[in-house]
Amino acid sequence: MCIRDRAVVAQAAFLALGDQAVAVTGVSASLASGELEVAQRIARALGIRHETLLTDDLADPNLLKNAPLRCFHCKTAPYVKLAAEAARRRGAGPVEKPPLPIPP
Repeated sequence: MCIRDRAVVAQAAFLALGDQAVAVTGVSASLASGELEVAQRIARALGIRHETLLTDDLADPNLLKNAPLRCFHCKTAPYVKLAAEAARRRGAGPVEKPPLPIPP
């Protein structure tokens, strides 16, 4: 998802949820240089709270294969970690990695 797409999603969340909305950027070795700063700037411009979540997507052997499904695997790990963090903050139990269908 490009930065522009993420900005649209963040703005929609802010319009729907107001101060409860949070924009989150996954930070790992695969994050492009300058992308975190752009995300922070956009969040400030939108007025939405911004947080970072440390991810270790490069530890995923499926991503390291650099196969056609690398984008799928690149997004899966941060979303699973984000869901677990959200559950933890709500006081819910641990979240297991959901059985995600792998696209054909």
